[in-house]
Amino acid sequence: MISYLKSKKVWFDTLITFFQKKKKVDFSPKRNFFPPYLIQENAQQFFEKYGYVVFSNILDDKIIKIAQDEFEKIQQLEGYVVNNKFESSGNFSSISTQEYIFKFVKNYLTQIAPLFANLSNCEIGDGGAFFIKPNTAESILHPHQDSTVIDETQFYGTFIWIPLQDAQIENGPLYVLPKSHRWGNSYRSQHIKWAFRNHSKFLWSQMKPILAKKGDIICFDTSIIHASGINKSNKDRVVVCGALLPKNHQKIEYLSENNCIFEYKIDSSYWLDGGKKESLKQYDFDIKNHNFPNPVSKKYILNLINKTDDK
Repeated sequence: MISYLKSKKVWFDTLITFFQKKKKVDFSPKRNFFPPYLIQENAQQFFEKYGYVVFSNILDDKIIKIAQDEFEKIQQLEGYVVNNKFESSGNFSSISTQEYIFKFVKNYLTQIAPLFANLSNCEIGDGGAFFIKPNTAESILHPHQDSTVIDETQFYGTFIWIPLQDAQIENGPLYVLPKSHRWGNSYRSQHIKWAFRNHSKFLWSQMKPILAKKGDIICFDTSIIHASGINKSNKDRVVVCGALLPKNHQKIEYLSENNCIFEYKIDSSYWLDGGKKESLKQYDFDIKNHNFPNPVSKKYILNLINKTDDK
């Protein structure tokens, strides 16, 4: 039936109109954080409330050196390009280099995760990256939310952020907006304009720096608003990052058209191809309704802050 609708635009538009009239999705900041991913109960509770948690001095120098040595190798691989701006290895042009990094990060995190995570309740995601912040004024990364990885209306994900050196104010630490993971902006994608795009300055005023030492791990919800400052040191700041995701999860990507959200069931090859809009045609999809204003007003953000502060 879906293929028929795709080829018959009139009937397809009729179906969209039906959804718009019949299906209303009310905004709610409620999230499902079951099952718990983190071993320590107090860490899981802090994560659920604030959207992040820090595990201090959990990795020894030998474990960190494995990633440091790997990063030295990666700099020699095809497609490695870092200029003046923050760069993710996920943006490198070489698919073979991306695949190599994906494999390394997944294996690396598989060894590390049992120190803080219960892998009976979650699994290491297929993707993973090195984040490189050069020592330039252009290295700042403004407040944003990453594209949704899984269906956050039903599940949750946790980024694992591992600095390969101290991450302090001088070299541009991670910033988060506590509790913003409960704001309900679930449908995020490179193909959908960010709902908070008009309020970067105000969001910065609400952000909190999370200072970390080499050997620390920061876990933060995949939906939290986050950023990182300017690297004013004399060398690059490098991080290894991957994710804890639900067992046997379905990867998804969103597209917005005609006031409806299309939820595509993708696989890892979609991201290796650059996550192009035209590549979505090969995947099955479901139709959702907008459940969040876009763009939001400053008043709406203040209401969200007040609402989550009560929790």
